Amino acid sequence: MAKRTYEFDYQCGDASCIIEVDTKIFTEEIAIQALTFFDWDWDKEADIISEIIKKYALRIFQISASANYTLKGIIRSFNDHEGFVPFGKTYGIQLKEFEKYEFADYCLDVQMTEE
Repeated sequence: MAKRTYEFDYQCGDASCIIEVDTKIFTEEIAIQALTFFDWDWDKEADIISEIIKKYALRIFQISASANYTLKGIIRSFNDHEGFVPFGKTYGIQLKEFEKYEFADYCLDVQMTEE
């Protein structure tokens, strides 16, 4: 088994996730199909599997920022999206954990005009 574990951190701890990939099941062919399904900019000289796993992580952060999901909820929501191979042992990719992005009003830059 060729298992890789990717640990992603977004904006210095604002969000994080861990994705585990079995490259004997989740192959470069699968990665290329997903990368070419979307109109993404990706490094064609880099490791293909690593490039698609970055896209998985970004999508996880987008989903988790829009709702208050548990790990199972994130996986279920993610698996409903076309273009990605679903999470699961069958496909050789698993979301092991995530910490969602928390929006805060003190991070807003506000401009107000009054007439």
